[in-house]
Amino acid sequence: MFARARHNLSLALSRQRHSGTLDSGHGAAVAMPLAQLLRVLRDDKLQLSFQALVSLLPDGLRHFEVRCHTPGDELSPAPAALFECANQNALGEHIDRWVLTRCM
Repeated sequence: MFARARHNLSLALSRQRHSGTLDSGHGAAVAMPLAQLLRVLRDDKLQLSFQALVSLLPDGLRHFEVRCHTPGDELSPAPAALFECANQNALGEHIDRWVLTRCM
């Protein structure tokens, strides 16, 4: 899960280095403090949403992408900031396990 988020974030950060701003509009939100991430995890504030994927193979299976985010208030970290902070602080596996236990 975090591999895709890391890839997307690294592309955005690469663009930022070359253009001066994040194309997704997250800007300073990428520097989310660890304390805020830990509070989100402690208070169980992460939410999941499921998006159907179209399969190009006729295998008869339904495919979904699970997205992890926080509620949409002003104090909530942007998804890019959440993933970047989690990766920088070795919490990606913890969040992956959290997501998997709630999906299964």
